[in-house]
Amino acid sequence: MAPLLAANVAFVVVFGLFVVAFVGLVVFIAVWAIRRDKAGREAWLEGRDEPEAP
Repeated sequence: MAPLLAANVAFVVVFGLFVVAFVGLVVFIAVWAIRRDKAGREAWLEGRDEPEAP
């Protein structure tokens, strides 16, 4: 086995932080998009149910 080098450990730590930040950002964007879509869909359905004015 190769000895653990400080550069390898630093890479694993930095890469791990990058992955955690990326996953967090993906989850944040997905939740934001789903909420926006839900609000827009509800507004669209409300407008669709109203009869059109002559």
